[in-house]
Amino acid sequence: MLPLPTVRTHIARARRDGFLTETTQGREEGEATQKAREVLATAKLAEGAS
Repeated sequence: MLPLPTVRTHIARARRDGFLTETTQGREEGEATQKAREVLATAKLAEGAS
């Protein structure tokens, strides 16, 4: 299991890079953005091509 500070850092980076929607500080909410869904779809297609 990852340490909580590590997970928080990853989530903050994902928000900063546009992969998660913004939220109110301290709240456990937010959603994957269209950018994130496109990256995941591309990764899934690439995985299937292997």
